[in-house]
Amino acid sequence: MFNGLNYSESDFKLLNHDLNNTFTSILNSSVMLKQSVTEDNLLHYFTGIENGVTRASSMLDSFLSPEMKLSTSNLQIDLVVLIKEVIGSLNNFNSESIKINFSYSDSIFICGDYNKIFRAIQNICINSIEAIKDNGKIEITLSINIKKKSRQFLANKQYVKISVKDSGGGITKTNLKKIFDKGFSTKDKNRESGLGLSSIKEIVEQHNGFIEVKSKLAAGTEFILYFPLHKIVEQKIAAAAKKINILVADDEENILELLNDLFLSYNYNVTPAKNGSEVIEILNKDGLFDILVIDRKMPVLDGIECIKKIKEMRIKLKIILTTGSPSIRLDMKQLKKYGVVEVLSKPYDFNYLLELIRGIVSVI
Repeated sequence: MFNGLNYSESDFKLLNHDLNNTFTSILNSSVMLKQSVTEDNLLHYFTGIENGVTRASSMLDSFLSPEMKLSTSNLQIDLVVLIKEVIGSLNNFNSESIKINFSYSDSIFICGDYNKIFRAIQNICINSIEAIKDNGKIEITLSINIKKKSRQFLANKQYVKISVKDSGGGITKTNLKKIFDKGFSTKDKNRESGLGLSSIKEIVEQHNGFIEVKSKLAAGTEFILYFPLHKIVEQKIAAAAKKINILVADDEENILELLNDLFLSYNYNVTPAKNGSEVIEILNKDGLFDILVIDRKMPVLDGIECIKKIKEMRIKLKIILTTGSPSIRLDMKQLKKYGVVEVLSKPYDFNYLLELIRGIVSVI
């Protein structure tokens, strides 16, 4: 993809890294500002900023790292906003004879790759439009699933349910059995475009979700997508009898300052470091830390080498590794031996990071 350009692939990877650091600063500056805003009429502007950053980051990764097919961002997604954007994007495919209705009760969030989820839902809607052909309607419903748990649900997780139901001609039982098979399509080869249903299924499963389809000839089709619900942390954590000590390392001053302020606002003890060498120096003076949040790429001593040294020092702490280069493949099996519990691709959402921290704290 870099042919004919005056830049090497390494130049684009560096650009990807730098932009993701910038996106992280913008995203979490918005999170920080939201804490001090109470007016509902202002809060939706911050949501717009966060969704815009999320979408831009996903598009950047799709362009610069197409080989990372299975890479999925862990960013907070407001599904109400996303589905409204999907409906707005359907004008080029839809005629006024097909009505699209969207039902929801409140904002519902998941974590994942905004661009992939957008494309998956958009392509299901396009399929519904093509199935109707003339007059008809599409009903999109967003809710928190309350049906009996099945084997496909992760334990102790609530699920978001997205239903896309059309009034088209329906799908035959024969085609229904192979609808998610790779390469299967009932469309004319010259008219095929966008994602196939096998790709949509793959995207959903990448997000720990699953997809169902119900159809009856002459009565229409319903696609149902399930994703794990992301609960927003709204209340600050009360001061515990034992203060949790977090060591944060990042060479980006803006990110370091933001993380310091955000963790302090949730009553954690925070110590900042600008590189891996500073981390080792701090740990030599005081090894009593519970959690380390460290960036992979830093000057003097990078995150990976720093983690290896910590292992040699026999200091036990839970480590969250962050990276601005999602195209770099990391050996998670090896990293877990060094104490890494999670790898976060930038831009990460602080609410998601906070959820990880709370999970770690609960077992310390």
